[in-house]
Amino acid sequence: MSIHFDTLKLSSDLQSSGMTQELSEKLTALLQSDVLENVATKQDLRDLETSLRSDTRGLEVKIEKLETTMSTRFDALELRMNNRFEAVEQRMTTQSEALEQRMTIKLGAMMMAGVAVIVAAQKLL
Repeated sequence: MSIHFDTLKLSSDLQSSGMTQELSEKLTALLQSDVLENVATKQDLRDLETSLRSDTRGLEVKIEKLETTMSTRFDALELRMNNRFEAVEQRMTTQSEALEQRMTIKLGAMMMAGVAVIVAAQKLL
């Protein structure tokens, strides 16, 4: 949107202040074509504000969707990781119980061998 003004009045005012008709007409034409065509009006600014608010709301909706998606994905990832940790923990528990059982058997066998050596030594003495 452009700003409208009375170019004839401006040209006349410039001439009455001592400017030549040719110069006042050129200055008025330059002002209208190059400067005022590029000046934002209040309506232009309101339209821009409305557009920016709409764009911002659209971005907020997209961000909310991304947050929901990421939250869902992180929850699923956390569940998978917890399941894997539980599986590893279960295997470690099973392996440590088996190791404990083997060590108990070996310790029992060593104690029996020790008792047998003591009994044999007492019989020899």
